Order: sequence, then C-alpha cells, then structure tokens
Amino acid sequence: MKLLLPPTVILLLASLAAGQEVTNPKYEAWKNFKEGAMVRFTGSTKTMGMETGIEIRRTLVSKSADKVVIDEETWISVGENKKNESRTRKEIAAKVAKELVPAAAGTESVTVAGKTFNCQFFDLIDSTDGLKMGVREWTTDQVPGGSVKIECRTEGSVASDTRLALQEYKE
Repeated sequence: MKLLLPPTVILLLASLAAGQEVTNPKYEAWKNFKEGAMVRFTGSTKTMGMETGIEIRRTLVSKSADKVVIDEETWISVGENKKNESRTRKEIAAKVAKELVPAAAGTESVTVAGKTFNCQFFDLIDSTDGLKMGVREWTTDQVPGGSVKIECRTEGSVASDTRLALQEYKE
C-alpha cells in the first residue's frame, strides 16, 4: 500500500528539509529607522606593516516588509590622501537561513561617538586557503544598522588588523 501525501504537506516537508528561515538580524537593525538614517564609522587597517585609514558611511535608502536597501560608501586614506574607494547599494533580506545567524558570544558596554551603549557581541571565525580570519562585532538596537564597533584580524599569507568604531549616526 502506497502512502499519498497532499501537495501542501510535500511542500512543507521540502521547505523544512531545505533549512529553516528566520528573521535576519541585519534587516531588524535597520527596519525601525526612517529612510535617510545614517551611520559613519572610522578606523584603520594595518596590513603587512602599512597602516591606512578607513571611513565607511551607510545610509538607509528604502525599506519594505521583505528587505531594506542600504547605500554604502567607503573612503581609504594614506597620510593626507583620501580617496573614495567604492559606493555600493546592498539589499538586506528580511529572512535568512537559520544557520547563517550567529549566536551572541556575550554582552559588553561600549563607548563610541560620545555615548555608552549596552551591546551584544558576536565572534565569527573562518579559515580559507591558509588564511585565518576572526571578526568581533558589537551591536545594539539603538543605532541604525546595529553595529557600533568592529574588529577583524587575519593571519596567514596576508596578516592584517582592522578596527572600526561608530563616529556619528542619524536616526
């Protein structure tokens, strides 16, 4: 005797097998702010002994129930020379696969932009082609996009140390 399942049950089982989707924390970090909300980070990166300054500005362009759209501009400076390196538009989906959402590693108070924020921090570690990368990001729901501080280190064929901190934000 064959068991026949209705098409809706088959679709449900297929979607469960494909991976559960959950709310994207990056989407959540922008969705409650007005279009035009902005954050600006500054910092530096040291790569193989050379230090460069970094400035990143992210602006909320639009939002809907299924995504937010962010413009990101990056400037790199070496000494007195500052150059606009890139301008990109990013879409951040409202839902992502559950396995892509990291668990918070802890909580910590962080003082940036003249204000102290109670933050969760997340640690991400990856290793590819002999290059080991570790990232720690501190986040809060008080600023657009959530991020207030980011540290990234790589070891291996290209060693680098990057540190960014929130300098200003506009809700």
